Amino acid sequence: RKAVLTMEAVLPKIPLTLAERDAAPEIIRVPATLEEFWELSELTEYNIEYFNGEIISMGQATPLHESLIGRLITLLNGYYDAFADYYVLGSNVKIYAEACVAAFNADFSVAKEPYDFVTLPSGNLSTVAIKNPELVGEVFSPSTKRFDESDKLECYKTIPTLKYVLFVDPARPYAVVHARTENPDAWLSQTYRSLDDTVQLGDLSLPMRELYRKVKFEPTGK
Repeated sequence: RKAVLTMEAVLPKIPLTLAERDAAPEIIRVPATLEEFWELSELTEYNIEYFNGEIISMGQATPLHESLIGRLITLLNGYYDAFADYYVLGSNVKIYAEACVAAFNADFSVAKEPYDFVTLPSGNLSTVAIKNPELVGEVFSPSTKRFDESDKLECYKTIPTLKYVLFVDPARPYAVVHARTENPDAWLSQTYRSLDDTVQLGDLSLPMRELYRKVKFEPTGK
């Protein structure tokens, strides 16, 4: 009964449908327990995240944002198709950082089977939330960039299986790779700022010109 009462307190603050979400503020933050988050994540028609004791929604993506994600997933599939037990996943798969008690919808990720699924409050295993990604990626948007580069990055780094975090900016040629070293707590960062650069994720090469092939950048002032 207690769980039902707390859910009743959270539900009015969280839009459930896409139409309701479009009419709500761009950023929504609602205090909630992790259990409430997992229950609500099965009810909402859009993705919600969980961090620092709050359910978070950062607003809907633009066509440019989604197009760039699609391009990245295509390029990643071109590499990982050679590995039978690796899969490139989209943003509907939640990444759970257990040490942070945080769940994020990375724009794309790569994981190796068997998946380490999250155990839900019901005792059942989730089919859309995993704990063992090897690569996660985010395409920046104005509402998410600061969060992606700070709290979310630090939480990602606590995931034991994670090897790479890739950030990509749709507004300019700009990508950052955070790579775990042989010391699990030490990471190296490499920034790419030119269309002539090639992003390296271990043996995987992503030419910036291929990544941004159809992106039309806004002219910048001198």
